[in-house]
Amino acid sequence: MMTHKPKDRRYDRVRVLIEARHIKKFDEIFLHLPRSIVMRDMGFNYHYFQRSLKDPHRFTLAKLVHLSNLIGIDPMIILKMAYLK
Repeated sequence: MMTHKPKDRRYDRVRVLIEARHIKKFDEIFLHLPRSIVMRDMGFNYHYFQRSLKDPHRFTLAKLVHLSNLIGIDPMIILKMAYLK
């Protein structure tokens, strides 16, 4: 039986910071939310995640939507941040 691990509270902090426009760039998310947490929650391997952070266009639409769902914001916000990187 799989147990569901509760979402890390830092996702909510990032949501508040994005909504308040304190986080404006995609890579600024990871100043407040450890990469290891995102990798675990999204099922990324280390090398894929590191390459994708350097070039967010590598992330699939589905992965960016998943990240926005974890943070609790409109997917278009994350899509725009990744596109403008």
